[in-house]
Amino acid sequence: MEGKLRRMRTIKQILEEIKNDDPETSISRYLLKAIAEKCNIYNVMLGNKHLYDFDLMIDALGIRNA
Repeated sequence: MEGKLRRMRTIKQILEEIKNDDPETSISRYLLKAIAEKCNIYNVMLGNKHLYDFDLMIDALGIRNA
């Protein structure tokens, strides 16, 4: 990822972007949090917000569009 700006999002923002592509998705905030913990998705904490690497989360879900 050297030289590439990470697209950091909250869990809520990640879910909103997924729902924009698939309004009837069964993915929930709780599933995203579990995947982030299990897969050690890169995140930072700013104040009381956790920001996760959007691209790594999508890759972990296996839903990347070709």
